[in-house]
Amino acid sequence: MDILFETSGKLIVTEWKFYRIQYLDIRIPGNTSPDSDTKAATLRNYRVDQVLQLKFGVWDKFHGGMVKGQPMKEGQQLKHYIKSQEVVGIVDEKKLKLQVYLIIIVGSRHILIWEMDDRIIAQ
Repeated sequence: MDILFETSGKLIVTEWKFYRIQYLDIRIPGNTSPDSDTKAATLRNYRVDQVLQLKFGVWDKFHGGMVKGQPMKEGQQLKHYIKSQEVVGIVDEKKLKLQVYLIIIVGSRHILIWEMDDRIIAQ
């Protein structure tokens, strides 16, 4: 979901992604098939480095690997959007500075935010 809004001479563009808890492979000792509530209770105590190391379950048809590998993949879609005629037209017409953020909500327990700077956008 892309959201864009203007404020103080800036156009802020955000891309929101949600990684649902049932698609995350959260391991719980002694529980081979934990339910979503158990996974959520475990995930709540994870540090950012642990969240980034989470793997997607093999049953997830849209993601693979670990959470930490997703920003580059998700960022490509966002980069395509901010280079669209719609966004470029708004920035040029109103002479706005562009700020771009990728926001990923992991299991409704953690929010990861990446600010895309000019170097990433220009690639």
